[in-house]
Amino acid sequence: ISNGAGPDISLNILQTVPSPEDLINHVFPSHIMTNLGTCLKQAILCPTNHQVDAYNTIALSCLSSSSTMYLAADTLKEASDAGIIPP
Repeated sequence: ISNGAGPDISLNILQTVPSPEDLINHVFPSHIMTNLGTCLKQAILCPTNHQVDAYNTIALSCLSSSSTMYLAADTLKEASDAGIIPP
């Protein structure tokens, strides 16, 4: 496989869509966007975070409810501050 000796696999079985909006509508049609349990089972896999952000922006624009932004920060604590007993 890594040296090109693997089998050729046809990609003709894959569906294509002409635009990112059409992809969002295909994976997250309106009846899925209104059902949280079903919506959580859907996913679009992307090779980069930039592409994920673009698809998320399109998908979120399809929702009519208000949005909430949650911010997070990752920091390291000293072991003594975190309640961790060092080895």
